[in-house]
Parts: sequence; C-alpha cells; structure tokens
Amino acid sequence: MKNHLRFICVELFLMFFIIQIGFSQVNEWKNKTKLRRADSFFGVHFDFHAGMDCNEIGNNLNEDSILAILNIIKPDFIQIDCKGHPGLSSYPTKVGNRAPGFIGDPLKIWRSATNKKNVALYMHYSGVYDEQAIKNDSSFARVNANGERDKSMNSVFSSYVDKIMIPQFKELSQDYNVDGVWVDGDCWATGNDYGANPTQEFIKESGLDFMPKTKGDKGYFELCEFSRKSFKKYLKHYVDEIHKFNPNFQVASNWSFSSFMPEEVDVNLDFLSGDYNYISSYNSARWEGRCLQNQGKPWDLMTWGFIPKDGSHRYKSTIQLIQEAAAVISLGGGFQAYFTQNRDGSVLSWKIKPMSEVGKFIRLRQKYLQGVTPIPQIALFYSKDDFYRRIGRLYGGWDTGDYIKGLLYALLDGQNVVQILSEHHLKNNYDKYPLIILPEMYYLDDNIKKDILNYVKNGGSLLVTGYNSSKFFFKEMNICEDSISLSSSGYYLSFNDEFSTINGDYHKITLPENSSIKGYLYSTLSPRGPQLPAGAIFKYGKGKIGFIFIDIGSHYFKGASSKLRDYINHFIKDLFPNPIVEVKGSHYLDVTLNSKNGKTIINLINTSGNHNSSNIDVYDEILPINNISLTVRYPKKPKKVFLIPDEKNINFSYVNNKILIKIPKIEIHSLVVIE
Repeated sequence: MKNHLRFICVELFLMFFIIQIGFSQVNEWKNKTKLRRADSFFGVHFDFHAGMDCNEIGNNLNEDSILAILNIIKPDFIQIDCKGHPGLSSYPTKVGNRAPGFIGDPLKIWRSATNKKNVALYMHYSGVYDEQAIKNDSSFARVNANGERDKSMNSVFSSYVDKIMIPQFKELSQDYNVDGVWVDGDCWATGNDYGANPTQEFIKESGLDFMPKTKGDKGYFELCEFSRKSFKKYLKHYVDEIHKFNPNFQVASNWSFSSFMPEEVDVNLDFLSGDYNYISSYNSARWEGRCLQNQGKPWDLMTWGFIPKDGSHRYKSTIQLIQEAAAVISLGGGFQAYFTQNRDGSVLSWKIKPMSEVGKFIRLRQKYLQGVTPIPQIALFYSKDDFYRRIGRLYGGWDTGDYIKGLLYALLDGQNVVQILSEHHLKNNYDKYPLIILPEMYYLDDNIKKDILNYVKNGGSLLVTGYNSSKFFFKEMNICEDSISLSSSGYYLSFNDEFSTINGDYHKITLPENSSIKGYLYSTLSPRGPQLPAGAIFKYGKGKIGFIFIDIGSHYFKGASSKLRDYINHFIKDLFPNPIVEVKGSHYLDVTLNSKNGKTIINLINTSGNHNSSNIDVYDEILPINNISLTVRYPKKPKKVFLIPDEKNINFSYVNNKILIKIPKIEIHSLVVIE
C-alpha cells in the first residue's frame, strides 16, 4: 500500500511539474497552421483499447494537461484512442458501441486543446477487428474454415462496414471535426471467409465446386487472391464513402500497401502508415521504411515507445527513439511514437518526456529530408507474386519476409544504398538501377524474367541469391543440376581463406567453363571433401549475372555475420563497381542517398548499440563513430558541401570527378549536403 501511495505521489508530482513547464510555454509555441498529413513529419500516438473495465473515461483528463503535453512535444499531429480491438468506443458515440462509463466528453477536450495549438487530431480506430460488434450481431463475423464464426474478426462481406464503421466516421467528422482516422486491425486482421456469400461468389468466379481450406489444397492461392480483392473492395468502399461525406477527412489503413501488402496503391487513401515491431526495432524501421518510400503516398512509421515483456512495459530511452527516428526520416517518411493511455483515457505525463528531444532532433533535419527523392542505386526485388504464394495467408506481418529482410540488413551493413521495389515499381524502370537483386524466391513470373534478362543483355547487372531463385536461370547459364538434393543441415563457406557456416537448400551443380566461381561449400571445416560452388558470376550480353547458390539472406536474418556480409559485398563490388557513394571507416553506418531541390543529400546513421539483442530492452548509449571517409562520384565540382545538423561547411577535395570528404565524428545521424 505504501509503495502504491508513493507511486501516486511521484506521478502527481511529475504531472504537476510537466504541466507547469507546459504552462510556462503556453504563449511560446503554436503551429502556424494545422497541417494535413501529407505535410506532417512528427507526431505521437496514444491508445488504450477501451474495454468493459472502463467506467470513468475522462475522469482525470483536462484541457490544461493536454496543452502542457502539446507544448512539450510540439507535434504536427497526435492520434488518440477512439475504438480499439474490443470494439468499445472511448468517446460517447451515438452510433457505435460505447464503453461502460464516461465523465464528460473526453474527445471534445482533446479536440479543443489540439485546435488551440493547430495540431491535427486523428483517431485510432479498429476496423475488421471488433469483438463487440460481433457480440451484438453475429452476422457480422467472418466464418472460418472450420465453419465457426470468428469471435473477433468481422467479414468484409458483411454490413458491419455500413452499420458501424462509416456511421462512426461521419460522426467523428461532423460532431467532433477530427482530421481523420488511422484504421488499425484491418488488412492484417483479414482472412479467408467461408460464409455463404463469399463461398457462392468464389465458386462462381473460380469454377471450383469446393472451398480450399489449407495452403496445400487445390485453388487455395486463388481463394487468397479472391479474398485480397474483396478486402480492397471493402477498403475502397469506406474510404470513398467518407470522402464523399467530407473530402478533407483523411484516412490510413494500418499496414495497407506496405511490406504486409506489397501492391500498387489503387485505393484513395490519404496516407500510408504502420506500427513496426518493438523487437529489433531499428532493423524493423530500416525495412518497413524502404517498403513505403516508393509507394507514391505520404507515409509515416510508428515505433512503440516501450517493449511489452513479462506483463510489464520497458520504456525506451531517448537515444533509442532518436536512432529509430533517424532510420525513418532518412528515407523521407514521418515519425511517430506510441504510448498507452490510462484506462480512463488520460495520459501518464512522464511517458512522453523523451519525445521532446526526439522532436528537436527531427526538426533540425526536416528541411533536408521531408519530400526527398531517392537516387537509384541498388534495387532489391520484393515480389508480390512470390510473397503471396509463400505466406499461406492473405497478408504479411512482423513475422514474415525473413529471407529478404536478412539480405537487406547484410547489404546495408556493407554500406550499400538500397531501395525495396516490387513488380509495379520496376515496370518500365529497370534501366534506372545499376544493380538489381533477387532474393530467395520460389516463384518468378515469366514476363518479369524476360524483362530482367533483357535488362542484363542491355548492360544491367543482376545478383540472384538462394538456390531456388538461381534455378530460374539455369537454362540460360548452362548450369547442370544433380537430381539428388544435398543435406541442408549446414555447410562451410570458404572464400578468400575465410570459413563461415551457412544453411539452406542446395543441390550439387556443374558450372560451365565461362563462369567465374566465387567461393566453395564444404561439409566439413577442412577443405578436403567435395567442393561445391557457392557462387559464381557470368557475363550475359552486355551485362553480368551473379549467383549465390544458397539462402544467405535467411541465414543472415537468424545470425548476422561479418564474413557473410563481406561475401555479399564482394559480389556487389564486381557487379556494381562505381556506386555514387562509397563509405569507409565503419560497418556500423547506414547510408541513404536522396535528392531535393537540386541538392544531393547523403544520410549517415550510426547503427551501433544493442538494438538487435533480445536480452537488452533499454539502452542509453551509442558510441560515436570516428574518422569516416566518403567518396562521392559527382559530375562537376560542387559549390558547397556542408553537414547537418551543424550547418558547418566541410572541407573537401575534388579529383577525377570525385568528391573526397573526411568526417571526424558521427554521433547518431549526420547529413552530408552537396550543392
């Protein structure tokens, strides 16, 4: 009891302290104008998924405490709880399902406070995932393969969207004048529906007389494609309807058209967004950001400000949040962080303290990062057609894509500039990229293969990783495959007198004489047994094709290795010898390359720290990286080279169309700007 009282006293003191700070700044800060999401770059997300235990929502909430929080964070936007997965609304809705009890109208308080500071206000709203709607009307529920109605997930074929979602969006727009919704529990909560209507539609469309139930069943992929099309129909319906009602109402569907759903955006969403994994968060940010940056829509990513573990929340340090922010904003996206609200809808003020420094960090770089255009270098092919065939469900999640994530991390750890591109990105754009990489794929469309080979014939470079991906090109390369599959329990990769373990599918192959072999695989640590080619490079037309015949990306994801990183980089240097940027001095640097308003902007992010350890939740130190050398291929001597955030001119030399730069120290994130 004493500890409980002590905690309450501490919290009241902190709340009083922060409110006082906020009051002292009341007249000092206010956004010049309320920004649309397309123009926003920094925000905070609050939610608490109201449930039956929420009897006094609004009890400890007041406008002054909200204003104090806004004064400290100075965001472009905030998102707050509206309706979580339990399906109970945390405002006194007249058209949806309310939480049990309210003291006043908390949403009106949030709207009044945010209006005073010109901060945009968005609602966290759970879409497909709504338990209360199903409790009230079981006809809303999706029917699962076992014939039972789901207790949490609504059917996109049901009237749920018209009876609950759209009416609430209209209410939020008309009665509260909120700026938009961030729809959670949508694409990732959707599954195949075995109800009467979807069954009838699928059978008519497919020509089958049954509904496939598992990945191995005939027609299962076709059923998933039908379900994906149905989800997008549902998504388009509610987006179009609310836009008809209020064209200025802004909508995002969490993770739609992202790594979970690597498709061309064909729904009129106002922005794209997602909350990335709280485990190995920095790696998640560098992956998810690259999957969004070329989608042609404004986008942002949300970190979890804490790590849920063993029934508690371990709150990230300011340094952790800043490092993750750097990964996102360096790609041109906005950044937001998620913190929970109390069960009465109020906010524990101490949670958001780090966001003041995060905001300052972002603002110092915003001018040179918001709205940038990535400069093409390496394209890592993320095939929608392959991905959907391998996952066994409708859409991806935090747990999918290890094979391509691992390869991306290895490439970035080698200081390569990489973009993630899907079929719709590469179409008619192959020639923009000096090097294209195919990860461990099991399916490659014949037309895509034809386009890729034509790209290489005309002088492009291609790297193919993984045995199954390599097989797509065996005929063209005259590679002969043994019919017997070898053990995938593990091999030893020998290259440049170094040994490294590696796992993955592999068959014995025979390479033609015109191949240049790059390393061998052995079944023992001593290179006495049969030597099997680990990789090779071929000339093809005017270009080159490199192969790594084993699943190196999947292996790197499970356990990063400097030897495997260097092995991949050997191929990169052969296939792509003249990148625009070369960085030397440390492998703990991520490099991105952008352009904006005629300027070339190179981001250097310090990736050291314990962000990739499952045993370390919170860390507060990232050691600086010293003595970095940059070589930048540039067609003419620049007028000016300077460093952000310091705004300091950099001494450089210009020799043979190359800018040579020395940077003494990088703390977390520095930008080299070339004019």
